[in-house]
Amino acid sequence: MLKKFLRVFAAAVFFFYGNLLCATEVERSNGAEEKFSLANLCEGAAFGEYVSTTFERYKNSVVRVVGVVSLPEEGKQEDDSAPQTQHVLSGTGFFVSDKAHVLTAASIVSSARVLWVEYRGLSYAAECVGYDAATNIAIIRLLQPPESFEIVGIGDSDEHALARIGEFAIFIGCRLDLDPAPAIGNIVGKNIAYGERTFVTTYLRSDIELCGGESGAPVFDLDGDLIGCMVAALPELHSSFILPKRALKRICDDIIKLGKVTYGAIGIDIHAEYKLGLGQQIIVSRVVHDSYAEKSGLLAGDVLLSMNNFSIKHREDLHNALFFAHPGSDMHIVVMRGDECHELTMKVDQSVAKK
Repeated sequence: MLKKFLRVFAAAVFFFYGNLLCATEVERSNGAEEKFSLANLCEGAAFGEYVSTTFERYKNSVVRVVGVVSLPEEGKQEDDSAPQTQHVLSGTGFFVSDKAHVLTAASIVSSARVLWVEYRGLSYAAECVGYDAATNIAIIRLLQPPESFEIVGIGDSDEHALARIGEFAIFIGCRLDLDPAPAIGNIVGKNIAYGERTFVTTYLRSDIELCGGESGAPVFDLDGDLIGCMVAALPELHSSFILPKRALKRICDDIIKLGKVTYGAIGIDIHAEYKLGLGQQIIVSRVVHDSYAEKSGLLAGDVLLSMNNFSIKHREDLHNALFFAHPGSDMHIVVMRGDECHELTMKVDQSVAKK
């Protein structure tokens, strides 16, 4: 009798909870645009239709990128006289401009002697426009592009916008030698560092496990909007890192215009302190002599509050503010000095090369 009661009770709870989910819509945090609704699923719209629709929309944007690299034979030193063996590397890419620029992984093309793209059963010769080792992003250009192809837009990226943890992610990659195909997972984290490595900006972490040929694949949300690009596998966690769309925009612009990515610096050292009632604060511990920071009036002991509209509460915030600050531009900084708030403007210097 007790078992029967428990089964009936569990069924009632499931029915109530299912109806509650069906009445709930998930919206973006800004509330400005209606997003994927669980009610739509409950009304019979198959979840797979979201994946299929996104794939159909972008299948003519995604390509396989193939590079041939020459490496010395095992046990031989790397010089011009050493016997060389040819290795073929492949990854995924996607068109980002009407001039046949393709965004892909730098690890595939940075050392390639020969480079081509496979698109809809045909091969197209390509050249590397530039790459950024720090983010593993490269831009290549097809020398004689196909008559028609679709572009993935990255031009309207908000510097402060990131996909939410828990959000569904649809990725389209060219696994091994197979045609582009979709896979689905979730955004499960946001990281500025992993292990002993600190990234130049915040990365998204997904529970999608990358296989060979899938680096450089685009990732979309359920509305078909670009989330970012797959840049690194985390096999020990059966997951992967995604460089967000906002970062892709900044990297893409630099490479297409300059052939490389330039990073900013402002000439300060910092440390973090926790203040009761105020939380963590980022404090300037040293100002480099004769730097733009010193010329702007920034002093050791100043508490950083904001930099170019990035609120500074953690080291991660400072990294992101600098990532989007181009060398030569002006940076607006707000600091707390004692009991007074000060606003400063300083020129952004150029950092040493990121690796």
